[in-house]
Amino acid sequence: MSWKKPMWVLLLLVGFAGQLFAIDDSLQVITLHQEKFEWMIEKDMEALEKVLAEDVVYIHSNGWVEYKPDILENIQSGRLEYRQVDIREQSVRLYGSVAIVKGLAEFYVALEGSPLRLDLLYTETYHFSEGKWVLVHRHACRPVVE
Repeated sequence: MSWKKPMWVLLLLVGFAGQLFAIDDSLQVITLHQEKFEWMIEKDMEALEKVLAEDVVYIHSNGWVEYKPDILENIQSGRLEYRQVDIREQSVRLYGSVAIVKGLAEFYVALEGSPLRLDLLYTETYHFSEGKWVLVHRHACRPVVE
């Protein structure tokens, strides 16, 4: 038996294992992405503290920019209240330790007590750091209606 056959099998197994890890990472990121919305609705500050990177940038569809202290304070105080998030579409792309989620969702929120219903297209960028995925950037806009 030549060395080429065992090498080919090894390469195939390594490639298959890589795909399994990618699928597992994709599922972890999508699950975390969905749970983050639940934590925002439930005002689970402890969970949000863990999922938000220290240098997270959160850009809303109206151009309002929040950073980690702002996000936590605005949710805790009720200035921005997440009431319901209905995700219509979501996908994730992995680039090593970076995952980009593209989503389309209907958001039911209240800003300073005024209820809003928003259809938003958004991207969220997660980074795998210190053994966990954290949200480092989010940007939302209104989808184009054709």
